[in-house]
Amino acid sequence: MAARPRLDDAAALTALLEQLAASAAVRSALAAKGYSSLSSLAYALADPSDPDEVKVFICTLLGLSDDTAAAGLVSADAACVRRLLSEAALAAPPRVTPGLSTLGLPLQPTDFTHLKKDFVAKYPGELLTPSSTPSLEFLSLLKQHSDSAASLWVPWRLRTCLADAARWEETRKPRNDRSFIRQLLDDVPEPPGPTVPVNMQGHPEPVLRRALSLLATALAMLDLVHLATIKQFHEKFLSLALAAPLDQALRSPTLQEILHADRAVWSSVYELTSDHGWSLPDALSEIAFCRGEMSNLLQPRPRPPRIPPPPSADGKPGKGLGRKRQLTDDSSGHDSAAAKAKAKAAAAKAKTAANPPPKGWDPSWCKTIGEKEACMRFAVGKCTKTDCKFVHGCPVPLPSGKACGQPHSALDHGKTPH
Repeated sequence: MAARPRLDDAAALTALLEQLAASAAVRSALAAKGYSSLSSLAYALADPSDPDEVKVFICTLLGLSDDTAAAGLVSADAACVRRLLSEAALAAPPRVTPGLSTLGLPLQPTDFTHLKKDFVAKYPGELLTPSSTPSLEFLSLLKQHSDSAASLWVPWRLRTCLADAARWEETRKPRNDRSFIRQLLDDVPEPPGPTVPVNMQGHPEPVLRRALSLLATALAMLDLVHLATIKQFHEKFLSLALAAPLDQALRSPTLQEILHADRAVWSSVYELTSDHGWSLPDALSEIAFCRGEMSNLLQPRPRPPRIPPPPSADGKPGKGLGRKRQLTDDSSGHDSAAAKAKAKAAAAKAKTAANPPPKGWDPSWCKTIGEKEACMRFAVGKCTKTDCKFVHGCPVPLPSGKACGQPHSALDHGKTPH
């Protein structure tokens, strides 16, 4: 099978224009509209088979007015544009509708039963439960992707298990006649198959493991790849996505970023299998263990800078305003000074309670001599240290109110001339 040209390669579009002998007007019109690759042309139209949509595209691209549209649509340039759209659509992978109707499933319930039996026979150590077995709709969608040579990536909300399908079938049943009539008259179309909500705000590990496990089982049940190969691929993806960064300034990727990385990785796998003819097991091993794309997509991200705390009431930046430290708008500096004095007195009281004075100490004695703290034990004749950090002096107050301060104890104050 011939390899498709690279959709995103500008050289492929240039070669096709040379092959079709496109005029300078067509080339300049494509460049002016930003069509620089085959992929941009392949997905320019929602339905390339709609003649009206193709007509509008040609008129817009070539700048045809209502007066010149009749002649312009049958010109050589219009024919060249139609050929370009056709070739681009053939080069692009087939478009697959995410939803599958129940009547158009590629797999029938009997096929589903045979797939489960073959899986159990091939992998006897694997346990298939309703929460670990892919649903019929999920397997059918994956088989449709494989049969149409499309990418095997499936949106996480469509990776459903048998338990999800059973819950969906239960919600479809009207509970009473009123619900049945409302369902008949409702214009909202019914979803074509079961879906599962993806919580992007929670912890990523359970959601990620569930999505990867169901996809691995589905690929192995369809015999597209060996179960061990796809599990090794997913284990590498999990180890990178859930690794805790060693640097505190970095964070692990979020679940939304992991989802984008999963899709990008499978796009690379599809490129190897479709454009270069690789087998699926070889492509999975190449992306997981030989190339650095997976590591780049799941590398730690820098944490956002922390918002600085608001300034305090006095305008000084600090740790923010706690509930007890906030000052109301009508508070004055006097209230602040009184609060500081009260706090200082409370601290002194606590210090005194922690260090009670020795026995024999008179509360009327001065606790400081000069600007230094007096040694209470020396005052009562109990401290003989030569390297004491307190002042060894008499704390008995004189008529002036100051401490005596002479090098004798308070007990010898009356015996010493002053």
